[in-house]
Amino acid sequence: MIQEIFSEAAYGMRVYEETSEPYDGYIINCILKIYGIPDDLTDDDEEEIYGGEMGGAVRIGTVTGLLILVGQAAKTGLDIYYICNCIDGYAEFIYSALSEGDGSLAFEPYLDIFCIDAIEMQNAFDTDDLKLRILDCLLQFLLRAYHTFPDIIAVRSKPLPNEKSIHQKIKEGMALEISRSMMSSFPDKPSANDEGGVRLVLDEEQQNYILGRRVKGESYPASAINKAEWELYHAAGFR
Repeated sequence: MIQEIFSEAAYGMRVYEETSEPYDGYIINCILKIYGIPDDLTDDDEEEIYGGEMGGAVRIGTVTGLLILVGQAAKTGLDIYYICNCIDGYAEFIYSALSEGDGSLAFEPYLDIFCIDAIEMQNAFDTDDLKLRILDCLLQFLLRAYHTFPDIIAVRSKPLPNEKSIHQKIKEGMALEISRSMMSSFPDKPSANDEGGVRLVLDEEQQNYILGRRVKGESYPASAINKAEWELYHAAGFR
């Protein structure tokens, strides 16, 4: 008798009939190792690389990011925000930010997203020109490596070190105190006759603080913008 069946397309790409996580196929952590072919190689050396060998290729850098298959989730009737929230806090932040205000998902909610986490270059190749070439090729690389041509390429630029405002600290502190009070006053055995007194309730914003989710409108101050990084992505056509 067969207890369960599963498929395996390649090593590490296994899907079980019953026990596989139903959500992990919609959010993919991507790692693209970037190599270059030096211009001083012989024709035979180049042919070896184009034939699939590493040969004289040199490591330039690595692109890491998150692929969120919003459209595929919609086709299977799943709520992608719920999936993001369950699987990955970074994915929840990205989806929330792009769905707000004039973000791309606010107008077309079923677009697939690739969000760049970092482009890390080897010291000898750490130039804006090479980074721009990588960004220009990124869709092609993703299509061939992950069989997906995302509708949106986004980047979450890391802020420079900065201090939270007093107002922000107070709001987060109040949410934490209310949460602690609610937990400490929660009875072990609720009584049907317990009418209680003052009820402490966390609003949506406070719940997000406690749960580590993005708060609507959340951003960082202009003083924390890494101008060099922003200028690079603006030069690549990001808006």
